[in-house]
Amino acid sequence: MCPEGERSQREQLQDLSVFERLDGDPRKTSPGLAIKKFCRTISSKNVQALDVRPLPILEETLTYLLSFLDSTDHDFEVTHDFIFDRTRSIRQDLVMQNIVNHRAIVMYEKMVKFHVISHLKLRHCGNTPSILSMHYLNMEQLIKTLTSLYSLYDANRDSTSFYKNEAEFRSLYVLLHLNPTSRVTVDPYSIVVMNHFPLRHPCIKC
Repeated sequence: MCPEGERSQREQLQDLSVFERLDGDPRKTSPGLAIKKFCRTISSKNVQALDVRPLPILEETLTYLLSFLDSTDHDFEVTHDFIFDRTRSIRQDLVMQNIVNHRAIVMYEKMVKFHVISHLKLRHCGNTPSILSMHYLNMEQLIKTLTSLYSLYDANRDSTSFYKNEAEFRSLYVLLHLNPTSRVTVDPYSIVVMNHFPLRHPCIKC
């Protein structure tokens, strides 16, 4: 799930998440634990073929990442930070390979749900500057992931048909653009979480 070169470099730099450490050692990991990190400076022109994960590996990696969502071994902000970065890397690999099929749609739907659930859970993690920053970045990536999902729906549309979950995810656009001066007193994302996936995180894995 992580290129060998990156894995070796991160071991040397002790740049391993707590979820990637072999027996808790910050200097050791394994092919089954290390997951490719998001890289802002990566270019499809310079990347090596071995550094880009094929679709089946990306699907497997996403399922593995989301299995940590209900983990109580660490504070949620630690879990969120790990999944947040590694799902960005998954999206990056999908884009570099121009994967825009139905399987990509399913993956994007799961990643949108991750960001929505994170929004609710982060609200219970306090109001420290670091948590507020996580809130902001999570919302930013929610919007980007949702926008990409809408593009995938449109690119794969057959005549006037709609995808099974499309209406649910289109409704998120409405909630994102609720008039801030309206008299809505309930957090819109709480509504989404409670109505569509209330504490049923296994729905992300289906």
